[in-house]
Amino acid sequence: MEYARIIYLLISAVFIILQGPFYYSWHGFPKPNTINLKEVLLNTFGSVIGWVAGYFLLFFRFNIILNNFNPSFGDLVIFLIAFYGMTGYLPHMLIDKMKLGK
Repeated sequence: MEYARIIYLLISAVFIILQGPFYYSWHGFPKPNTINLKEVLLNTFGSVIGWVAGYFLLFFRFNIILNNFNPSFGDLVIFLIAFYGMTGYLPHMLIDKMKLGK
């Protein structure tokens, strides 16, 4: 199980490092002339949240599968946060779709 954690952490580190500065190519935006530090930090932070939520689901919540795992609504919410964070859409979903930042 320790190897799975190490592999997960290595993969997440690569995606977190690459997703922030290259957010425009992940989302199909044209390459900006100047790097917008706010966008880079926002996408990096969203990626960190997503990968941490995925880690929690995989290694804490789903670790109980052998001991009668009973998923709840909270697990679905954490899964959605992990999914949107890992794919880089968490800031977009929270700011544009849910109108939390406006």
